[in-house]
Amino acid sequence: MIDGGWRYALTSVTGTSHTRSMLPCQDASICHILPDATGKPILITVVADGAGSAAHSEIGAQLACTLFLDEMTNLFKSDGQVADITREFVTKPKPR
Repeated sequence: MIDGGWRYALTSVTGTSHTRSMLPCQDASICHILPDATGKPILITVVADGAGSAAHSEIGAQLACTLFLDEMTNLFKSDGQVADITREFVTKPKPR
């Protein structure tokens, strides 16, 4: 896909052991372009590898990607900057 000058491609593929076990692909990914406070496009790319031993890990992987994208959307909507994405920002519990 091409958007705002960025080019990206993403996919997830069911591995051979998952195919043999009749399990779904448990990976997830999201690419999205968000504007920063000045309108400059920021490419957000998130990948999550679902834990094959966990039931419904494909749902958890998708949820992790979606929640991170939501956090980035909220950050940039509130005039946040890329420099604000620190370890503390990412690991600090967010109020819901």
